[in-house]
Amino acid sequence: MDRRLKAYKEHNKSDVGNPNLANFFEKYNISVFSQHCNEPEEKVFEAFKIFVEKDGKPFNYMTYDEENEKKRQEENQHLTSL
Repeated sequence: MDRRLKAYKEHNKSDVGNPNLANFFEKYNISVFSQHCNEPEEKVFEAFKIFVEKDGKPFNYMTYDEENEKKRQEENQHLTSL
């Protein structure tokens, strides 16, 4: 363990924190969301929402089966009436 930790520290030695995880994504042209943590929470969430929806709103591709949903509701009603 000590040998591996020493090797890790040698290979990742940097006074300024380079490279960091964001550099990996930038290297492969993957968008990175970055926001100052001192900003108000509402502002951060709004910025994140804009970041996520920049290519369009996400869509849940799961189908809704009315028959299965009706069975589930009937089972729940049966259980609650006991």
